[in-house]
Amino acid sequence: MDGVMHAYPDDYATHDIFERFFPYLKEGSLYAIHRNRSLVYHVWYRRTAEGCFGICVLLNGVWFSESAVLLRVFDHAFSYVVAKGKLVRVGADGRIRTDANHFALKKTEIDDLDATIKEEITSFASCCVPLPTLNVSTNPLAIHSLPEGAESELFKKALKTYRSVCATYGSSTEGTTNMLLVKLEEIAKENASNRRRCQQLEKECKVLERSKKRYATIIVLVCIMALGGAIAISVIVNKNSEIRKQLATIENNEEQISSLNDKTDSLQRNIDDLQSKYDKITSIFPFRITDVEIGNVYNDGTIQTAYGYTLYSSETMYLKPKLYYTGYVSATRDLRVKLYLPSGNLSQGTGSPNGFTYSTNVYINTASNEVVLLGWGGNNKGHWSPGTYRIEIWYNDICLKTKSFTIY
Repeated sequence: MDGVMHAYPDDYATHDIFERFFPYLKEGSLYAIHRNRSLVYHVWYRRTAEGCFGICVLLNGVWFSESAVLLRVFDHAFSYVVAKGKLVRVGADGRIRTDANHFALKKTEIDDLDATIKEEITSFASCCVPLPTLNVSTNPLAIHSLPEGAESELFKKALKTYRSVCATYGSSTEGTTNMLLVKLEEIAKENASNRRRCQQLEKECKVLERSKKRYATIIVLVCIMALGGAIAISVIVNKNSEIRKQLATIENNEEQISSLNDKTDSLQRNIDDLQSKYDKITSIFPFRITDVEIGNVYNDGTIQTAYGYTLYSSETMYLKPKLYYTGYVSATRDLRVKLYLPSGNLSQGTGSPNGFTYSTNVYINTASNEVVLLGWGGNNKGHWSPGTYRIEIWYNDICLKTKSFTIY
């Protein structure tokens, strides 16, 4: 850390809270809660090579009562940031490093992170509960530090007495989504160590090769100058013994270099294998659909009934699905749709694919996003009868999402 705290958005209240809790961060991560009247700041830091990376979630009138769940959300978000490598990255030395100077210039990256966190927190809305009653005599500047790895009940109890509560979490509490990052760090460190060892052994081999040539010259000269002397014979024997030792050392070093190279190749194959598995998974599941909402539109696409609102039979024309998703690739993909009527029969037209209502192609972006599919129905209002319908979204031979909806 360069002694300066960079934040986005540059909100002074949040900036001050980050600075207040920072001295309590040692190793691993720190989780803190600060309450200011009805506003509740949920703060999380993760130690990196130069300093730390922090995230703050602000809730109004409620607090996230399950600390373990929120810690997983933060951990997932951090893994997502490291994987993208823009704000935080794994360096050549295998250590996680921040690259967060001038946050305002990286608004797109931060907006993606914001959307990722909001999506996960929204899915755990049941964990947001009213704040416990606070002792009116509480010192507003006091920070209460809980034991390492503190659970939700300790936070709940402390928030009745203190406005600011924090706890540290060591590497043993990191989420499972960080396992790949840890493995990559270990591989990078081991590769760096192997490279240094190989360089050292190569230097030693060059020195030993020069020594071998020098000793060979000395032996030849001694043989010429003192063929009949016992002293010359002794020198030759000693030098031959030393040469054999040096040659043995060279062979041993060469074996170590070969072993380290084999290990480095094996580690690289592991990395390639992990990438191949990821590519295979994304080819089958290019994105994850989190929700489907149905809108009612005219033939030209003008909305009659907005997405997610109650559908009435007398107003129905074309039913148009909107998909909310998290994308893993940026590419165009062909989707097929099945729409089942209240009778259980599949709705089809003259141009429908075999076994489906219709097909369409859509462009998918990475991170959280949404896309609207084609409408299905007729021009006149009252096209669809009342009842419960079911829609299924298919990619290749896999059903990615199914949802039932009612027309009244």
